Amino acid sequence: MANSTPQFQTQPPGGESHYSPDYTTMGWVNQPRMNVLNPTGVPGLQELVNSSVAQPDQRKLMYAMLGIGDSMSPDQSKKSPQMLLNADAQVYDETPSANKVLKSILIRLSLQFGDLLLLSVQAQDRFKQNRDAGDLKGAIHYLLQALHLPVPLHVLRAAAMGHMGELLVGSYKHCGSLQDLKESILYCRGAVLLWTPGHPGHSYLLNGVANCLRFSFRESGNIGDLDEAISCYTKAVSLHSPDDRAVDRSEISSNLAGCLRVRFQQTGDVSDLESAIGYLKEGLQRIPPGRPGRFTILYNLGSCLRASHEHNGSDSDMGEAISYLEEALSLCPPGHEQRSAILGNLAFCLLDKYERGGDAQDLEESIRYVSEAVDIKPAGCLDHSNALRLLGCCLHMRHLQLGEDKDLEDAILSHSNAVLLSSSGSMHRAESLQNLAACFLTRYHRQDNAKDLVKGFKYLVDALRLVPPGSFHYRSIVLEISRCSLTLHERQPTGDIPDKITEMLKQMIPHYPLNHTSRPSAMNILASTLENQYAKSGNIRYLEEAIQYHREVMELSPPGETSRIFTRANLPRCLIARYAQQRQIQDLREAIDSLQQAIQDTPSGHPLLCDIQVQLASVYSEYFSTLKELGYAVDSWEALLKAATNHSAASLKARLRAALKWIFSVDHASSLPAYQKYLELADQYILVRRSITSRHQLLRSIPRHLVSDGAAAAINADDIKRAVELLEQGRTILWSQLNRYRTPLDSLERVNPQIAAEFMRLSQLLERSAVANPSTHLPELSMEQEASRYSQFARDWSDVVERTRQIEGFETFLQPPSYSTLQQSSKNGPVIVINASSFRCDVIIILKDADPILLPLIHTRLSDILVLAQNFDREIRAATIDSAQILGVLRALWDDIVQPVVVKLQELDIAPGSRIWWCPTSLLATLPLHAAGPHRRNKLNLCDIYISSYTPTLSALAKLNSDPPSLMDPSRHPPSLPHLLVVAQPDTPGQPQIPCVKEELEKLEKLVPLTEILLSEHGTCDNVLSKLQRHGWVHFMCHGSRSQEDPFKSCFWLYDKSLTLLDIVEARLPDAQFACLSACHSAAGDANTPDETIHLAAALQFTGFRSVIGTMYAMADIDGPIVAEEVYNHLFRRKEMGGSADYRDAAEALNIATKVLKKRGVPVERWINFVHFGA
Repeated sequence: MANSTPQFQTQPPGGESHYSPDYTTMGWVNQPRMNVLNPTGVPGLQELVNSSVAQPDQRKLMYAMLGIGDSMSPDQSKKSPQMLLNADAQVYDETPSANKVLKSILIRLSLQFGDLLLLSVQAQDRFKQNRDAGDLKGAIHYLLQALHLPVPLHVLRAAAMGHMGELLVGSYKHCGSLQDLKESILYCRGAVLLWTPGHPGHSYLLNGVANCLRFSFRESGNIGDLDEAISCYTKAVSLHSPDDRAVDRSEISSNLAGCLRVRFQQTGDVSDLESAIGYLKEGLQRIPPGRPGRFTILYNLGSCLRASHEHNGSDSDMGEAISYLEEALSLCPPGHEQRSAILGNLAFCLLDKYERGGDAQDLEESIRYVSEAVDIKPAGCLDHSNALRLLGCCLHMRHLQLGEDKDLEDAILSHSNAVLLSSSGSMHRAESLQNLAACFLTRYHRQDNAKDLVKGFKYLVDALRLVPPGSFHYRSIVLEISRCSLTLHERQPTGDIPDKITEMLKQMIPHYPLNHTSRPSAMNILASTLENQYAKSGNIRYLEEAIQYHREVMELSPPGETSRIFTRANLPRCLIARYAQQRQIQDLREAIDSLQQAIQDTPSGHPLLCDIQVQLASVYSEYFSTLKELGYAVDSWEALLKAATNHSAASLKARLRAALKWIFSVDHASSLPAYQKYLELADQYILVRRSITSRHQLLRSIPRHLVSDGAAAAINADDIKRAVELLEQGRTILWSQLNRYRTPLDSLERVNPQIAAEFMRLSQLLERSAVANPSTHLPELSMEQEASRYSQFARDWSDVVERTRQIEGFETFLQPPSYSTLQQSSKNGPVIVINASSFRCDVIIILKDADPILLPLIHTRLSDILVLAQNFDREIRAATIDSAQILGVLRALWDDIVQPVVVKLQELDIAPGSRIWWCPTSLLATLPLHAAGPHRRNKLNLCDIYISSYTPTLSALAKLNSDPPSLMDPSRHPPSLPHLLVVAQPDTPGQPQIPCVKEELEKLEKLVPLTEILLSEHGTCDNVLSKLQRHGWVHFMCHGSRSQEDPFKSCFWLYDKSLTLLDIVEARLPDAQFACLSACHSAAGDANTPDETIHLAAALQFTGFRSVIGTMYAMADIDGPIVAEEVYNHLFRRKEMGGSADYRDAAEALNIATKVLKKRGVPVERWINFVHFGA
């Protein structure tokens, strides 16, 4: 007799007892999984009957028994399978021959069904042991094959379907597949429908449905799923009498309690939470210690008591919760499948306990527990996402306690991964988004990066969309959105945001019980909003309300709680504001008392302590100036400010504020230590930003003249060398930071090659990250992971630097250079440093073999220099330049600055025609000092007396003055003419034509023997960068442009695209010597950050070019050929005699070229445009 049922192998090859089958080779794996939910549509059953029963009457009776076939009447087809099955006895009595055949069929089907079920259970057991997803997949598919068998016994089918629902829930939990979860609900509901209500086992199936619905609610937030789950659990519990097995009843009661707790969190109905605790305590009494199932009740009871603590603030509830969870943990040794969940819940409790009591040991234990939970769960599963979320919360909290930036970056990474692992629309995703937003807002307050603030707001809004309105979770997100909106409003005021926040919070706060943990936070936000409204309107009513709310928080919050510390710091701000309006000295005294108490209450390592110290110093200052009481004299607030700047746990932004307050709180004559501290912190603060462009944006927030003012303070203290060191430390910070990544390591490699290699590796990674374009193609969270990796690289790099400084002879490795090092810049001629401060203006002349010479500019004021810079900038931007105005600027520079310098140089016997280098500060860097002079007939200008060059820093010039092996070792590099790379773009697409490029090119070909020309379409960006690697000399003839918003986007316009300043910076050109930039704006700096000297000429010098000629503004096309002819004629003057060309002659060559232009009668603004940088 043919058998139409599916064939399968029940034993593994070779008789082994355990194996992992190749499920993909089995024919049934592609069968629709959900077909088995229709028991009357099981494939193969009708065919089996037809082949087994020959007589039509018997076959018809068989159809009726099994509920299949065309013979069923409409009424019969509507009958439930159970009703049909109950007719078995009658059929057996009436048709004994059919009964015999049917028994044979059922036995055969049952054996196959049982074998498949056994294989499924074995695979499930293997999965529980090794967590291999393949075993879980096998268990599902074996059971699916069993359900495809035509087994008419609906009790067996219902049990199998319930088990299938359980397996699919396990697959969902392991892999996160929402489709598995949806199908599990259908299977479990189908199992309940097949089962007789009240029949033994009905409770088990109802429990399965409820479990699936519970997980569905966690994903969707659909309160209907939660209500249905509670209903199913309640029915399941009711089916158990007190005499039933304690474990079964208690397990279901525990699940019911967990759902009641969640519904309480959604609706705030305390009766749900009370019922949950009652169910659990009853269940716990029924299961003595050591019995199975006790740990589940302990777990849920701990969770419910923690929720009760959050609601009513009861310390006894928290103590009980921790006690129950610790007992649960003792029942789950390492390797137990529930250990991760218990660890996470216990960690949550300890985190809550820390927030209430401030005991750091609770926080450390919490991190230890949750770290173990993260390690237990395989990456990608739902529980792993939950553990990551909790770990992020703990790390964020530790950051708030200790201020370690690594904790904050790790917290962001943990929350980012939790978001990526959570399914869209789930409650887990909402919680992870909210926590991620909190981390971004914390980082914003530390680093002042507006992008973090915007990200935080976006994630909060995304989270709010996933949470049911009216729930406590919904309110907590609204609170954070309110705080974030207020910060956004303070940064950029828009509309009536504070009014709306105030109205909303006043309606929300009464819904919180007095001891609810969120009530103080809500009141703190409301008080801050009221402060904002007072600042906007001046209405004292807002201030009085803010003070009232702050005082109420003080009453609600126990000592050591974070909200109380914040209030201790915020209340004095309101009191000081009220004092400013009402002049009641009691407000000042109360503010001082509150801040002094805050300092006592705040742990010494808490980041907020820095702000409290700064605020107390400010109140001391105000109190002293009002009452002249010596108790709060200058030394008191100076000590507080100094301590605040040294508070390592505080954000660099807060410490910078403290240093700035310190600078302005003491007399300028004694402010030098404050300036030194500020510059030290500013370098660290800027270095936190990943990209060089974002660092530049941050630099703009630093007061422009701060560095010059610090140097002036050093000069007032008669410490001229220190003044030079401060100017070097505080200027060209961006170039200095990049230069650290290219520090020569020859000496270090000889002493410790391992550290040298590690330093080089990390430096290259950090430099690439600093100058690379943002990875806009990456998803936002992936970009955050990249940023986290950068932060880790930066920490590792700093660690390597510190280890290097422990090596004998390297104690000052990458420390700001000393004066003796900077003095090497004057090896080939004097360097003139000009410092312009609001306190005083001075020239410092640096000589190679003498102490620095101070030349006070007693008739020059900073305001005069600002006017000169504005006038010059206005003229060079004008469509038609007024030469008379330019001459006025040059004469003023001569009279006020340059002539006194020339006189002093002549006194020092610096011979006429000698080279000198200018190193100006602030806006002086934008003025043409090299062209200063009386500019009158028979009068000598500076260019007639000395040959001027510029250097952005003394360090840069000192480095150039070192003996380069490639130039000074005749045995390796005998004298030869350099190969000149010429980049010529007469007709760049999209740009105006440059007619004189061809004439300039012809002159170069005549003067320079060895040239390689990249003309027009050959001058692509990639081609130019490639050729620069093989040429030490380069000449650009093309359009140049300067970007006002982002000077790093300044560029040369090549044939295919722009060659930006950042493109140039990325290049490493070890053999580069000379560059002539016959292009507009190639040496035009940024007026917003003039001390940074960010222009194309500086970028080429950074990459390795030792001598660079550029232009300060737009050049006249017709001047290019003249300047090129004179410059290269002088540089290659010795070629006929077999001599080489020396890049160090470039300054003299340019001096000759500009004099030729001048003799030809060109306007002054054209010949002063050309400048020289470097050696």
